[in-house]
Amino acid sequence: MAIHPLALVHPSAELGRDVDVGPFVIIEPQVRIGDRCRIDSFAVIKQGTALGSDNHVFERATVGGLPQHIHMPPRVGQLAIGCGNTIREGVTIHRALHEGHSTTSATATC
Repeated sequence: MAIHPLALVHPSAELGRDVDVGPFVIIEPQVRIGDRCRIDSFAVIKQGTALGSDNHVFERATVGGLPQHIHMPPRVGQLAIGCGNTIREGVTIHRALHEGHSTTSATATC
């Protein structure tokens, strides 16, 4: 595992084997990142996010943000990204609107 010294990784975040975290990355609490993932500079992985193995999150992507909904409830759902995904520069992926639900990728199970 390689975590750049300028990255901010919350102590409760769970990182798998051989995860590469670039400079200025922010990984919040309640995050799980699978084996061999690569998180590039300035990416943000928000709470309530689970990434499977072999994912690549490119620069300035935000993964697991709050839902963009005018009537968002106080407690929202989760985000589950499966294995082998590429999340390109500047992409935003949001959590599910309702508690107990998940926004999932097509490869949510590995």
